[in-house]
Amino acid sequence: MRLVATMKLAPTVGGNKRQDSPMWKVGFTGLFVGLVLGGAATAVASSGAQGLYSNQELGRVEQPGEESLAARLLRRERSLDLREQTIEEQEQSLRDAEESLRGELADLQAIRDEIRALKVELDDEHEVQVEKLVKMFESMRAKQAAAVLEEAEVPVALGVLRVMKSQRAGPILAAMTPTHAALLTEKIANQPMADE
Repeated sequence: MRLVATMKLAPTVGGNKRQDSPMWKVGFTGLFVGLVLGGAATAVASSGAQGLYSNQELGRVEQPGEESLAARLLRRERSLDLREQTIEEQEQSLRDAEESLRGELADLQAIRDEIRALKVELDDEHEVQVEKLVKMFESMRAKQAAAVLEEAEVPVALGVLRVMKSQRAGPILAAMTPTHAALLTEKIANQPMADE
């Protein structure tokens, strides 16, 4: 809708009195204001209509390569929505993987604790067995103990001699053959014998 201003001009008497006339100035100002307001109203009406209606509904033919601002914004919004959805799916996938890893880590921790407990139990049993053997060999004569330990496997003989008090282990090693005594002495040197 355009505002149309009418302009009444003062009659001219002689020269160019029309420009100096206050009526002319008011008329020109009214015309200018009318044109500006009319243009603004047209712009507001057309932009509001474009937001509500498509170009086809407004009867406007879109030129090739021309895209309305609303269509571009809508496409950008859809693109951002899709990107946001993808990010949310990836975040959920990461949360699920993290939860799964925490569960597996807890399982591994439980298994490790169980293995440690079994190892302690086995070590305790082994220690009890070695203590029994030590007591048995300490009750024997040195020559008899030497003969039995020479026939035993090296790890067993070492286990017994390492735990045995050095006062008892010395005579047993002396009763062994020099080769076997040297082998056991060398291996015992890597780990000291029990205190007296």
